[in-house]
Amino acid sequence: MSSIEKISRNWHKRWPEIDQPWLVEGTLNSEVIKTIRVLVSTYKAEQRNGKKGQRRKEKRQTELGVLELFEKEGQKLLKASKNKMEKLSEKIGKNLEEAGQLMAKANAPYSHMSPVKSPPPYEKDTKSTKVYPQLPVK
Repeated sequence: MSSIEKISRNWHKRWPEIDQPWLVEGTLNSEVIKTIRVLVSTYKAEQRNGKKGQRRKEKRQTELGVLELFEKEGQKLLKASKNKMEKLSEKIGKNLEEAGQLMAKANAPYSHMSPVKSPPPYEKDTKSTKVYPQLPVK
């Protein structure tokens, strides 16, 4: 078992009650990484003196380095996915343009047919016509 796996497992066991706990296999979620960074930097921070304090300080630096590694990998993955999405959107745009051109060709009238004429617009009477005429009152 590598030291990263061991550290990751320890974080999972140490802080299970937080909103988004650290996964045993690790995570690339920046919000979880920020939360764990704060927890790691403040974990037993009062032990600064003596041999044990020095060892804890070294361990904390190692853990912060592991968090930085996870954060860098997450940013690389995010950047790669953004590049893929940009390429995909460009490809979709080209396909839509081609589809529009094909539709224009398909809707074009044939040369041997007369063009389709639309009906003339309806004329609206300004006079109101009543269905029942007004009868005189007696």
